[in-house]
Parts: sequence; structure tokens; C-alpha cells
Amino acid sequence: MQQNSGRMWWIIGSVAGVLLLAGLAVGYFYWQSQQAETETSSKSSGEPLSLSVVDPPSKQEEYVSTPAKELAAEFNKQFAGKTTEPSISGPFGKVGEFKFFVRNDNYYGVAAVGTKVQAASNLALVRSSLKQQGYKETVRQKGSETESFDALYTGNNVLCEAYDRKPAANAKKPQYETGILCSDFQKFKETSELIEPYVKAYQNTSSADVSNLGFYGLRVTSSPDSGYRRAAVNVTGENQDVASGYLLVFYQLPEGVWRYFTSTQGLVACSKYNTPELISAFKGEPCEKGGQASRVE
Repeated sequence: MQQNSGRMWWIIGSVAGVLLLAGLAVGYFYWQSQQAETETSSKSSGEPLSLSVVDPPSKQEEYVSTPAKELAAEFNKQFAGKTTEPSISGPFGKVGEFKFFVRNDNYYGVAAVGTKVQAASNLALVRSSLKQQGYKETVRQKGSETESFDALYTGNNVLCEAYDRKPAANAKKPQYETGILCSDFQKFKETSELIEPYVKAYQNTSSADVSNLGFYGLRVTSSPDSGYRRAAVNVTGENQDVASGYLLVFYQLPEGVWRYFTSTQGLVACSKYNTPELISAFKGEPCEKGGQASRVE
């Protein structure tokens, strides 16, 4: 009888131990999940350093069809030659009430490389197909045996840029590239809305004609001095050639209004930061002093 009683207490003790361990394990994993949620929340609550950084699309967004995506997919099926990534970034476009061009990095691009005959066929396909669909063609560069072709195509809700690229004259294996980049008007509108305050500040100060200029690459950061921020926007010439662009620099006071500061193609001279407002806004930013890199202090 005592043996049975002892065995019973041993079984009860074992079960209780297992339950205790299980409870501790559950509690540990719950604590871990709470820690992860807290860490994620603290990371996401910080102010973003750049408005040009876009979170990757979710799996659901990847499968959402848009007019621009469908149009690019059509050409992807029909292009002759070897499929490749487009060699240009863009496209630039002007939509709605906005009076300036912006580069839209939310686009669908298709390109192919191949022989001269394949490239000519691809370009002819793009031009004829878009015209048949009612797109308005604006040729920006006519193209020739050695010069690239470039044109914008505007439809009801999509804007595309089509181009070709000629090989170098001394290329051992000459390859010709043809491509098209398409984006939905809504994305252009969103980009234009982001950049418009800076374009207006630039116009108000410089009286510049922005109707044929292209803006892209907005970056916004906060100064160490509370309430101050600084921003930079790339701007190109009439043909929206990023190689010929320069940088517009802006700052924001605690009152919230953006002001244009200067344009540059390199480091700004430290001597140009010559007011308390500019020093507060750009504190810690790189600048040029006596031919050497320095920082605003």
C-alpha cells in the first residue's frame, strides 16, 4: 500500500514538474515576442532621414496590376533580343497641374539588347503600338546611326519614356539596346506633391523658369538643433539628363517654411553658412574650407 502511495506521489510530482516547465517556456516565448514588438515599434517610431527611401512592396502589392505594369508586360513578351535591365533611370514626366518635370522611380521597365536589326524592330514596335493606342509622342532626341533616340509618350493615365542606345564606335561585339519605362500618373502626382514645396521655394528666391527642368532624388534630414531641417533636390537641364544635373539645397526653420539656400555641384563653401539660422539648420553638414573638407559648426 505504501509502495502504491509513493508511486502515486511520484507521478503527481512528475506531472507538476512538466507543467511548471511548460509554463516557464510559454512565459519565456511570450516575453521574447513582446521584446521583439517593442524593438520594432521603437525603430519604426523614429523620423525617417530620407523621403526618397521607399519601403519594399508587400507580397500583395507585387501582384496588383496597373495600366503601366500591363503595358510594360506587353512589350516584354514581344521584344526581340536578350532581356536586360534598362540602362536609364526614370522616366521624367509632367502631369496634371504641375508645371515642372519629376523623375518617377516607381516604374515598370523593359529592355532588350541585340543586333541593329533587332533594336530597330523593337523601337518601331514601341512607337507604332503606342501611337495606335492613342499615346501622344514627344520626341526629345531624334536619334541617328550614332545618336540615341529618346521620346516621351503620354496616354490617359500612363506616361512612358522610350529610348535606344547605340554601341561605342570601337566596340568589338556591338550591341544595341532598346527600352521603355512606364509609370502611372498617380505615382507622378505623388512625387510632384512631395517636391513642389522645394520647387516653389527655389522659384520664389531665384525667379527661375522651371517649366523644362526635371527634379528628382529628394533627401530630407533633421539638424541636431531642434526644429531645424535641411533638404537637397537634384535638378537637370531641359533634356532631363541626370549627368548634367546639379544640387539645390534648402533649409527649414522651426516655423515650418522651406527656404532655398544655394545650388552646387560639390561641397558648399563653409563661409556661405554665415548666419545663425544657416548654422543651426546645417550644423554638422560637410562643407569646403581652404580646399579641404570640413563641417558646419
